[in-house]
Amino acid sequence: MDVRSLNMFMDAAIYGAAYAMVLGRENPSYIQRLSPWSTVVSDDKDSAVVYGWSEEEQIERLTLYRIVRNDDGEIQSVYSRTAKHEVKSRTLPSDSVDDEDTVYDLANDDSKKRPEFEAQFEWEGQSSGDDWKFALDCGCLPIVQLTTPNGKGQFEASLKTLRSIDQQRFQRFCIQEMQAFKQRWVSGDMPEYYQKNDPAVKAGKAQAGDKIDYSELFEMGPAALWLLPADAKIGESSITDITPIVNAAASDVKLLAGATGTPLSILSPDVAGSAEGAKLTTRMLRLKVRDMNMRANDAFVLLLKMALTASGSNASEERFETTWEPLELPSELEQCQAAAQVKGVLPLKTIARRYLHMTETEIAEMIQDAQDTSFLNAMAQQNAALDSSAKQTDATMNDSYLGDGSGLDSMSSDGLPSDDSSDVMGV
Repeated sequence: MDVRSLNMFMDAAIYGAAYAMVLGRENPSYIQRLSPWSTVVSDDKDSAVVYGWSEEEQIERLTLYRIVRNDDGEIQSVYSRTAKHEVKSRTLPSDSVDDEDTVYDLANDDSKKRPEFEAQFEWEGQSSGDDWKFALDCGCLPIVQLTTPNGKGQFEASLKTLRSIDQQRFQRFCIQEMQAFKQRWVSGDMPEYYQKNDPAVKAGKAQAGDKIDYSELFEMGPAALWLLPADAKIGESSITDITPIVNAAASDVKLLAGATGTPLSILSPDVAGSAEGAKLTTRMLRLKVRDMNMRANDAFVLLLKMALTASGSNASEERFETTWEPLELPSELEQCQAAAQVKGVLPLKTIARRYLHMTETEIAEMIQDAQDTSFLNAMAQQNAALDSSAKQTDATMNDSYLGDGSGLDSMSSDGLPSDDSSDVMGV
């Protein structure tokens, strides 16, 4: 779901809607992302249509998914049925790079005819409801839709402003390109026809009375030389100042950032400011992200609930909640300081979840590591106690052994009395 959720958020940001489908089989996966270009869901979420194209079979299919309700509005069944049609090429373009030219023509050329399906589809088999029992248990279609607040892409409302900025950039590029070839002119009393004394006539390149072609005389080139009359003057066009155009485009970018709630630092990387100012400028963006997270919660919960139900668990009766990472992750120092402030006030798992931003899996691993550490510490203390007891026992045994053999000091090494003892006995 990490990758699939990112793709769905990308679709919602671009097209205003994202779709995913739950299948009744594990291979390749229970959850499959659907393209907004080929999927439509009704407003009441009771029906949906998915378009498919098989290049090998040269067949395009339309699969209908529908919920059947009784008079009381309760869901009785969820079924699907597929219609197919043989065609040489697909009717609807895809969102792949292969159809970029087709999509561009449809979006920018009003003379292009919009794609329409031919009324030659035939039903392929009968309707099937056995494959969607998990959707019936969850009370919904196997297709889940995620939409933005207004059903439009994040930048769709600002397309006119974006087009104006692109037009200004195009005009600026044209001016810069044209200025690479400055317009030059020659003014003065220029003769119209060759004379006998002209160098070109003397060189045999022209005849007296021929009309002079100045476009050939004033050719451009690094080593080109112009032969001019004595009173001729040369001029060239001046450089056009494009600063007003650049400033106007920058002003439009600022207006776009303010209207869409986008931080100006994203649209203009050269913007500098303080850290507190950056937080203020990103506040609107963080609110938009939070809004999308709240709207995506129901869609993701429904997808996972149906996937778990399809896998055989009783998840349709359970309650789920999507856990999100913080919108602005603090530094490790800030997390540690915040956790230290509430230590002893809140439980360890609550601190790890709210202040250290750990997932449930990471919290379980932390608790397991803590238990392992406690076990290792207890084992180390027990081993240390056993070693200390063994050393004390050895010391006691040594002291007892030395005490019992103290009377042997008067005996010689061979077991006979020493000389001192002989003197005492008077031998």
